[in-house]
Order: sequence, then structure tokens, then C-alpha cells
Amino acid sequence: MFDEVRKLLETKEQAILDQVCNLCGENILSFRDQKSLEEYHISAMCQNCQDGVFEVDPFEEDADEV
Repeated sequence: MFDEVRKLLETKEQAILDQVCNLCGENILSFRDQKSLEEYHISAMCQNCQDGVFEVDPFEEDADEV
């Protein structure tokens, strides 16, 4: 796992320069909002990959629920 993370960190800058996703390799087309664009510059993940990584876990209990 650490090798995969290290590879992603090493290729992140090039992915941003090439305007591709560092996870799936697809061309960057658009982002939902400014926050998603800012995340791209941090992680180099496209909108679809961001949605998959940051989706809400349906099995995790909400802290506000009793």
C-alpha cells in the first residue's frame, strides 16, 4: 500500500501538468465547484475519483444521531 501511495505522490505534479487524473488517468474535463478544483491541485484526482474517495459511508453512524 505504501508503495502505491509513494507512486501517486511522485506522479502528482506531472498529472497536474498533463491535466489528467493521477488515479484513473482520464483527462480532466470539469469540476463541480471551486472546492473540487482546489482538491485537484492537492491530490490530482478528477471529479469522479474525488466523488468515490470522499463519498459518505452509508454504514457510518452520524455523530448527531442518537
